[in-house]
Amino acid sequence: MAWLGELWRRLGVLLRRTQLDRDLKEEMRLHLDLKTQRLIEAGVEPEEACYRAQRQFGNALLLRETSGEMWGWGSIDRLGQDLRYALRVLRKSPSFTVAAILTLALGIGVNSSIFSLIHSLLLQTMPVRDPSTVALVFNRHPRFSSAMWCSYPDYVDFRHKNQVFAGLVAVKRDDPYLDDTGRRVLADFVSGNYLTVLGTGPALPDEPVAVISHRFWRRHFNSDPNVTGKTVALNGRRYAVIAVAPLGFGGITIPPPDVWVPLIPATTTFDYRPDDRQGHWLAVAGRLKSGVTLEQAQAEMTVLSRRLELEYPATNQGFSVVISPASYINPRTRGNVVPVIALLMGAVSLVLLIVCANLANLLLARAVNRQKEIGLRLSLGASRGRVIRQLLTESTLLALAGGGAGLVLTAWIPKIVFSAATKPDLALYDYNFELPLGSAVLIYSLLLSLVTGAIFGLAPALQFSRPDLSSALKDGGAFGANVSRSRIRNTMVAGQVAFSLVLLIVSGLFVRSVLRASLIDAGFNTKDLLAVSFDPRSRGYSDKQVDEFYRQLLERAKNLPQVRATSLVRSLPLGDDISLTRFEIEGQAVDVAFNVVSADYFRLLGVPTLIGRSFEAGDTSGSPPGVMINESAARQFWAGQNPVGKHLREGKPGTDFQVIGVVKDFRDFHIANAPQPYTYIPKAQASRFQSLYGHRISLLIRTKGDVRTAAGALRNEAAALDRKLYVNVSTIDQVVALSMWPARVSAGISGAIGLLALMLASVGIYGSIAYIVSQRTREMGIRIALGAQRAEVVALVLKQALRVVSVGAMIGFAGGIAVSRVLCEMLYGLSSFDVPTFVLVPMFLVIVAMLATYIPARRAAKVDPMEALRYE
Repeated sequence: MAWLGELWRRLGVLLRRTQLDRDLKEEMRLHLDLKTQRLIEAGVEPEEACYRAQRQFGNALLLRETSGEMWGWGSIDRLGQDLRYALRVLRKSPSFTVAAILTLALGIGVNSSIFSLIHSLLLQTMPVRDPSTVALVFNRHPRFSSAMWCSYPDYVDFRHKNQVFAGLVAVKRDDPYLDDTGRRVLADFVSGNYLTVLGTGPALPDEPVAVISHRFWRRHFNSDPNVTGKTVALNGRRYAVIAVAPLGFGGITIPPPDVWVPLIPATTTFDYRPDDRQGHWLAVAGRLKSGVTLEQAQAEMTVLSRRLELEYPATNQGFSVVISPASYINPRTRGNVVPVIALLMGAVSLVLLIVCANLANLLLARAVNRQKEIGLRLSLGASRGRVIRQLLTESTLLALAGGGAGLVLTAWIPKIVFSAATKPDLALYDYNFELPLGSAVLIYSLLLSLVTGAIFGLAPALQFSRPDLSSALKDGGAFGANVSRSRIRNTMVAGQVAFSLVLLIVSGLFVRSVLRASLIDAGFNTKDLLAVSFDPRSRGYSDKQVDEFYRQLLERAKNLPQVRATSLVRSLPLGDDISLTRFEIEGQAVDVAFNVVSADYFRLLGVPTLIGRSFEAGDTSGSPPGVMINESAARQFWAGQNPVGKHLREGKPGTDFQVIGVVKDFRDFHIANAPQPYTYIPKAQASRFQSLYGHRISLLIRTKGDVRTAAGALRNEAAALDRKLYVNVSTIDQVVALSMWPARVSAGISGAIGLLALMLASVGIYGSIAYIVSQRTREMGIRIALGAQRAEVVALVLKQALRVVSVGAMIGFAGGIAVSRVLCEMLYGLSSFDVPTFVLVPMFLVIVAMLATYIPARRAAKVDPMEALRYE
C-alpha cells in the first residue's frame, strides 16, 4: 500500500502548495542570509559577501523548481505556467483571439449540433424502464426495401401466441387538433397495457381517458397540480386526464407525444379496419421475458409468422417478422435517416477541417512575428518539447474558448434549422423542437475542442520549434524567409480549397436536384387546383353519415360560382401518400398502387382516356365493378394486348374488377417519381374494395377567378355542414412543395454549409496571401524599382496563388466525384456526374479564390519602392 501513502502525500502537497512555496522561499532566504553573515564575519565586505553567497548558493528559482519536482506534481506547475503565459500572449492580440474563437465556434458548434442529433436518435436509450429488455417488432416483405408496421389482427396473434415476450404493446401516432387552440398536437393511441409494459404507470381502461406528457402539462395546463379529472379535447372528442407522465418519459416514438390515449379498435377513427390484415398501421414493441435474448425472440416470432402465413395466405404470404433492439433508428427508419445523418456529419467535419487549416495558417503567420521570442527561449536552454508544449497550450486554449462559444451555437442552431426547415403543414403543430445539451454533448464538445486545438496547433509548433538560432535572433533573417516559402502553408490553402469544393459540389447537386424536380411536367394542368382535406371519422361519423357528408359537400361545392369542376379523391395527385394493394392478375399476385376517385376526376385534371371509357355517373354500387388503369399498368400486365375487359381479383374470391379504360400516364404520386402502374377505383364502388379502409377522402376543385376567394367559400360551406370539423385547404402547388420538403431541406442545409465553407476558405486564402505578400514587400519594391510593371506584380501574386488553388481544386474535384456516386440515390433525375455542377461549381470557387487573392496582390503592386527598400 506504499503507493496509497505516496498518493496521499502528493495530494497533501497539492492542497498546501502555496503555503509550502512560501515556507521554501523563507527557508532559502534564511540559508542565504546565514552564508552572507559568515562571509562578513570572515572579513568580506557586505556587498561582496552578498554576491559571493548568492553565487555559492546557486540559482534560487531553479532550486525552487527542483524542490517542487521532488514534492511531485511538477507537470501541474508547468501547465499552470504555460496557461498563464498563453493567456498573456492571447490578451496582447485581441483581434486575432476574437477572430479565432468565432471561427472555432462555427466549426465546433455545427459539429456539436449534429452530434446532439445523433445522440438523441442513435446513441441515447429509449426513456423507458430497463430499455435493454425492450424490443421492437416489424413486418418485412421482399417487395419493400424497409420494414413495415404490423396489422391489428397480426398484433393480436403476436400478443397471445408468443412465448418470449412478457407483454406486447401497440401504438398508432396521430396528429389530432386541440379544440381549445385549433392547433395540432402529437398523440399516441396505445394499447391498454402500454404504460404497464414500459414500466411507467397502470393499465389504461377502454374509455376516453388521457395521460399527458410533463411538457404538455407545463405548457397547456400551467403545471396545475389538480389537473387530474380535467379534460383535453382532441378532434371534438373529450378525454379525461387521469395522469401526468414522469419528466423525461417519451415512450417508443419520436418526437415524444403530448398525449397518450387508449387505442380502442372497435371505435377507432383511423383509416384502417381492425379486422383487416392488409392494413399495416401499428408500431409494436414488447418487453422480453427474463433470460430471453433477441436471437431467441427472433426465432420464436419467425415460427409464429410462418404459421400465420399458412393460416392467412391471402394477406400474409411473403411476410416475415423482424425483431430489433429498442432504438429510434430501427429497421423501418434506418434506410432514410442514417444516410442523411452520415451526410451531415461528413459535411460539418469538412467544415471543421477547413477551420483547422485556416487557423493553422494564422498561427504560422503569427509565429513568424514571434521568431525572436521562440529563438530566445531556445537559446536560454528551453527544450524543443517545452516550446512545442507552450505553443500547443495556446492553440488548445483557443480551441476550448471556441468550444465554449460553440456550445451556445449548439443550443441555437437546431432551433434555427427547425424553424427554417419546418414542413409547411407543421406550422399548425403546437410543438417545439428541442435537443438537450446533456453530459454526452458536453463531453463530445470538450474532446472535439482538445483534438481541434492539437490539429491546428501541431504544424506551427513543429515548424517553429527548430529554427536557425543565429538567424532567428536577427531582424529579417532567413528564419522568416524560409517560413514564408513553407510548403505547410500552401498545403493548408490547398486543403481548404479541396474541402470547400467537395461541400459546394454536394450543395450544387442537391440544389440542381430540387430545381430539376420543380421543372418536371406533371402530365396535367396544376394551375387553379385546390385540395380540401377533412376527416369526418375523427368526429365520430358512421359510414352512412360519412357518405352523406361527402354528398352534401360535393353538391354545395358544385353550386359555388368560383368552382369550375369537382372530384373526390383518396390520395391527392403529386402528394407523398401512396396506397398499395395485392391483385391477382393473369394468375399472378402483384402489389399495385391504387387510388379512389369520383367520376369527374380525369376530366377535372384534363387527363385523356386512351382506350375504353372513363368513369361515369352510372358507375354505382349496384353496377358491375370496374377499374381504370394507366399506360404503365397496361404495358406491364398486358403488353401488346388490349387490357379493356381484362380482370383483376383483389382479396377474397368473387371480388373481380373489370378494366373499363386506360388513361394517359401522369405523375399521380410525387413529382419526382416517374409514372408507375396505377389502378383507379370509382368512389361509388369503394365498399367492394377489400383493401380500402377508412374514409379520409379529399375534395379536388378546379377554380375560376381568385383562388383565395374560392378557398374561403369552401371553408364556409364545410363549416355550414359541421362547424367543429377541421378543414385544410391548399393548392396543388402547396401539396407538391410539401412532398418536396425533404429535398428542399437537404438542399438548404447543404447549401448553407457549403457557403459557410466557401466563406471560411476565402478568408483563409486572403489571409495567407496577404501575409505572404507582406513578407515579400522588399522583393516587390525591388522589382518595381528595377522596372517591373504593376500589372506584372499582380500577375506574379495571382500566378502563385492559382498554382496552389488549382492543386486543391483538382483534389476536391476527385473527392466530389466520389461523393456524388454515394449520393446519386438521393438525387432526383441526376446522374452521378452532373456536368453543369462539376463545371460551374469549380469555376465559381476558383473565381472566388482569385478575388480573395486580388486584393493583397493589388496592394503589393502599389508598394512605394523607396519605402519597400527601407522595410525592415
